[in-house]
This record gives sequence, C-alpha cells and structure tokens, in this order.
Amino acid sequence: MLNFSDSTEARMLKRVIIFLLAFIVSSLDISCSHNSAKQNGLLLSVDMSKEHDSGQFKPGKGDRLYVAGNFNGWKKYQIAMTEKKGNWIYSANIEKYLEKTEAGLPIDTLQFNFLIKPGKDRSVPNQGWEELGARKMAVSTLASEAPVFVYGERFDNKEPYDVTFTVGMSNEETLGFFKPGRGDEVVVSGSFCNWSSKGIPLDNKGDGIYARKIWIRQNPRHPLEYNFRIIPNANVPLPNWGWETIPMRKTSLDSRTIKLPFAVFNNIRRVARFVIGTSKWQRKGVFKPMKGDILQIKLLLDGKVDLSDELFHVDKHRYETALEIPLTVRKVKWQVVEDMNKDLTQLRRVAVGLNGAVITN
Repeated sequence: MLNFSDSTEARMLKRVIIFLLAFIVSSLDISCSHNSAKQNGLLLSVDMSKEHDSGQFKPGKGDRLYVAGNFNGWKKYQIAMTEKKGNWIYSANIEKYLEKTEAGLPIDTLQFNFLIKPGKDRSVPNQGWEELGARKMAVSTLASEAPVFVYGERFDNKEPYDVTFTVGMSNEETLGFFKPGRGDEVVVSGSFCNWSSKGIPLDNKGDGIYARKIWIRQNPRHPLEYNFRIIPNANVPLPNWGWETIPMRKTSLDSRTIKLPFAVFNNIRRVARFVIGTSKWQRKGVFKPMKGDILQIKLLLDGKVDLSDELFHVDKHRYETALEIPLTVRKVKWQVVEDMNKDLTQLRRVAVGLNGAVITN
C-alpha cells in the first residue's frame, strides 16, 4: 500500500499517478469517439428522383440499385443501396470495403459508379451503369462533406433544397399583361434550372397569388438567382418577352427548407391602369389627334400634382397608360388633360389598392 506523506517525493508521485489516470481516461474518450464515428459509417448517396420520374428506375417493378468501385473490385451486385426517407435518395455504407487496395495499401481515392439492376422482364440502357466515366472522390472529402450525387450526372457540389416561391400577379392582370382566364402561366426560372425559358409553372392560390414548393439542387456557396416570367397561352407580345424587367432576384441558402418572402411581379406593388375613350371628344372637335393633340393623366397624390407621359394610342378611339402609385399615398385624384394644360375631365377621386385598379372615363 502506498502511504502518501507531505514529503516532496510523495507529492511528485501523486502528480504522476494523477497524470496517468487522466491520460487513460482521455484515451478511452478518444477511443469511444472513434468507435462512434465508425458506427456512422462512410456513406455513398445518390439521388434517383429524375430516373424514377423518367421511368428508367422503377422499384415497384423490381428494379434495385447498387454501387461498385475500386473498393470492391467493381463487383456489380455486391453492395445494395437503400432508400429510407421517402425522398428517392439511396445510400450504402462502404466503410468495411475500404481497408486495403489490391496492392495492400489503404484506399485514399474512391473510384465508383452507380448501377441499376432491372426487375424481371425489364431492361435499362447501358446495362444499368451510369453513362459517364468512373466517378472519383477522396475518402476524406466523402467523410467530411457527405455529398449527394445525382444518377447519371457529374458531381458539381450541388445540394438539395426545398424552396417555396410566391409571387403576386394582380397588378399584371390589371395591366392586361397576364390573363389566367385565357390560359396564361407564370413560371419561375433561374440558376437552379439553367435559366430555362419554360421555367417551372406556379400554382394559382387565389386572389392573384401564385406559389409552389420546388425541389432544387444548388451549390450552397453561391446565391440562388431567379426571376418570374409570364408565358401567354396566345401569341401576344409582352414587354421583355414576359420576363421581369427588374434585376435578377437573389437569396442566400441558409437552410435546406426555404420559404422565400412574398414578391410582386416586377416589384410593382400598386398600379392604376387608365383606359380613356375619345369618341365623344373627337366628334365634337375638342380633341384632334391628327393635328398633334396629345392626352395625359394629371394625378393629385395627397395634394401633390404629377403629370403622366403621353397616353398610348391603342385603337381609333382608345388611349391607355399605366401609372405606379406610391404605397405611402392615401388620396388619389385624377383627370384627363389635353396638351399638358387643357382639362378634359374634372378631378375625380379613385381608390387604388394593392390589387391595382382599372380606371375609365
């Protein structure tokens, strides 16, 4: 039995024993942490949603997914992949295959591909193999970043996100550029779909609001860039071919599920469209467009006068314009003027809400 006294030797011996005990406990902690990390395994994951949607991968018909590479001698149907979360992302733990290469050295760079084993009476292109060269990735990168690959596509550091886009279209309806009644669509397009001109259609939620949750892949180090576009059902010309005329919208990706703030097409939040008939004025000779007369709208916005540009000549007896009304304005009055200073109508008060207003004389 050790008998500790207050001597210098005893104090030194006590310190040595405490140090050794601390070292043993620390080693146990490290060992436990290492074992815990190994229990998580080294996962290869691949997104099969596109293959499923295109009909190339049908688990319901007996199709199965595998991965093969330099870590298992490229044996086709040895390592099965499974999907557990209902998101069409399949994974396989390949850690036990990574001990040594054929030369007896540890594997540090993986080479691999995913392949589909078709069900009975089914066939798949390229005997189920991805139609691209062998994928390559360092083991350390796979362990630290846990990327999700996309079947048949080269890895680009993109990650999956659920993004909800919402846009108000009431003002575009007021302006006559967007007519859902004739089958017009509003779509969203951006960096996540290579700025496709067709975009992804949004769903009508009522009251001029369109929205949709879209599963996208995006490099999290880059902002998500997008804009909305109107696609008319009829062959009609639209400003900027239907695209918003504002700079591209951008947002950072700080969560895997993102609900973007409500937006208004072209950021026009309050608009008044004026449709002015001139048959009576032209018949009486009050308004003579052939002699250079022009029409304008004079606005009184909370008492402050504002004069519009010249109205557009739409047809023989109809002129139009659209004016944005500031959100801070409470009282709106208007009248039609000829040649900047001749009043053709009296000042009238009008209510212009966030859904816009169509104003006629």
